[in-house]
Amino acid sequence: MWHGRDISTSTIPPLTPLLFTLLLLFFPPSCIVLVTFGTVKPSGELTKEDVSAMFEQFHIQLGKNGDCVFKVRLEQSLLPENFSEKIQVTDQPLPQQKLLTLQNTKLFISHCGQHSLTEVCFI
Repeated sequence: MWHGRDISTSTIPPLTPLLFTLLLLFFPPSCIVLVTFGTVKPSGELTKEDVSAMFEQFHIQLGKNGDCVFKVRLEQSLLPENFSEKIQVTDQPLPQQKLLTLQNTKLFISHCGQHSLTEVCFI
């Protein structure tokens, strides 16, 4: 499930790959930042403190460029309590190849694992 500010709500429906793609096609943000740290362990070795520091930097960047949307794959237990709705978090696999092919994807933050590198090299 995708979460914005209130991660405790269970009324947000799961975002299927098809719905995700349609939203990107019809309502594209001018800037996308893709953040993913692995297929097997979605958050890599990150701690809650690491994620809080990372989200603080995302908020700083949102202050400079409010048009960006951060697509983040992380374990829900690591999320800070309050964060911008422009930081969209899921614990489900992201359509990484699709996101990487979009012209408005400006930055890809990864742990540089085999799957991520393969997708970057062979698109």
